[in-house]
Order: sequence, then C-alpha cells, then structure tokens
Amino acid sequence: MLSGIAGRCAVLRRGAIASTVAVLISACGGGDSPAVTAPPPVATAARIDITAPATTAALGDRLQLTPKVYQLGGNLLTQAKPVWSVSDSTKARVDSNGLVTGFATGTVDIKADFLGIVGQYRVTLIAGTGAWGPGYIYGGTNNDGGENIVSDAAGNIYVGGSTAGTVDQQSAIVGSVALVTRFLPNGKKAWTRVIPTTGEKGANGIALHKDGGVVVNSSNVYGSHVTYVDASGRIIWTNFLYNAGFNDVATDRAGNVYVTGNAIRQNGTSICPGVPLPAPNSVVTGGAGDGIL
Repeated sequence: MLSGIAGRCAVLRRGAIASTVAVLISACGGGDSPAVTAPPPVATAARIDITAPATTAALGDRLQLTPKVYQLGGNLLTQAKPVWSVSDSTKARVDSNGLVTGFATGTVDIKADFLGIVGQYRVTLIAGTGAWGPGYIYGGTNNDGGENIVSDAAGNIYVGGSTAGTVDQQSAIVGSVALVTRFLPNGKKAWTRVIPTTGEKGANGIALHKDGGVVVNSSNVYGSHVTYVDASGRIIWTNFLYNAGFNDVATDRAGNVYVTGNAIRQNGTSICPGVPLPAPNSVVTGGAGDGIL
C-alpha cells in the first residue's frame, strides 16, 4: 500500500517478494530518488567440520586437523583456507595448515575461522611415551649445529645452535642464523624458534628465564643480540649492541640478564656511555677491544 502527498515521505512495504526477504522502499517529496534498503550480505560459508585421527595427542607429537568448509545449501568449498588459532598458547600451537603440537598437558580448543564462520576441535594433551635413545639428531634442511644446552627443574631441555636451512617452516635469510629448540622430558621436540638477524650468527650462550623459556645470546660480525624466547616458543623481546661480541649469558631470580664478552672501541671511545675505559688501554688509539659485562 502506498500513501502520502508531495513533500512527505511515502513508504511501500512488500513482504511477498520472497519467503525470507522483506524489501522496504521509501520515497520522499521534493524530487528525492527512492532509497532501497537491501538485506545484509550473506556469509559464503555455513559451517566448518573438523576431523582428525584422534582427540588426544602426546606431547611433542603432531596431530593433523582437516577442515571442511560448507556453503549455505551444503556445497563444499574445496579451496577454502581457514585461519587457525589455539585457546591456550602455553600448552600447544597450531600452524597455518592445522597441524597441532602440544608441549604441556591439559586440554585446548583449536578453532578454524573462515570469514566469521568458526569450527572447533578439542584436543587433550597427554605426556605420552619417551623418545630417548642412543642419540637424537635434529635441525633443518642444511647445515645445523648445537652449541649450548640447559635444562629446567621440570626436565625440559633447551638447545641453542644455528642453522643454514629451513626448520619448522622458518628459513635462514642469510648464511646461518641462531636458533633455540625445546625438547620435552620425554625426549620429543616441542618447537624450534629461529632468531631473525641481519648477518650470520649462532647461539653462543643460553640461560633459563624466571618466567619460563630461555634467554639466548647470539653474535655476528656486527654485534650481539640477546633474545628472550618464552616456553611456548614466542620471541618476547630482543636487544642488540653494536660492535660487541657477547660470549655468554646468565640470569638471576629477579629476571635480570647478564652478558659478558668483548667490545670494540675506536680511538679510546667506549661503546657504553658513562663506562670508563680501563688503563692502560684507555690511551691506545685506533681499534681496541675490552672485556665487557
């Protein structure tokens, strides 16, 4: 029904166009064009079904989740690629392909999101059986090395080293880069974290952090990085000191970090503002090196 006069708004309501769609058309006087209010856009997906070989995963093992995204009406979207997330990143991680790795016992919910449509799969993480043997080889697709090792009170082992290849989908962007790998008490690998760099380097110092995880010292020809990697493999912070070669790192119960090594100075100028140079080296001109803490 259409009602109204010039200068007033007229409204036409039609509810019989489709059983699920209502169209509202309003027209106002004064030469205004009719405005049409369209229905909201419809999501391209209706549901996501997730399947896996099991609902439990032993720590250090990989559990592959497979998503199937269905359109409204039931058609399968074969090219759909959901975004994965985990409810507790301190217990497990999930990569972009839905591969789950656990490193702490408990239960986590893994979600796959495609344009706002979410599927969920619950995984229980168990200790599992050990993987220790006469030796354990780890690393990537090219030259690798282990240089430092430390263990915590729970039996986790952290190894600092280097790689010139690709490890756990992380690639060295220059010749060789530092990395740290966490092994669980059962001997299985929890994760590896490559530490980004602008020059070749390796991990030449590693120490436990009071909040879990480790602090890694890594040096190259430009200077040294000190990086905190937490127990879930995330880089929390990193610091860099130019023209310094840190040889070792230590931490205390308060979380303070200490590094020692040598620093290059030019023409008697210290790289650390306010720190006096030791005699007799303070009178040396040109490049020289001092111990640093």
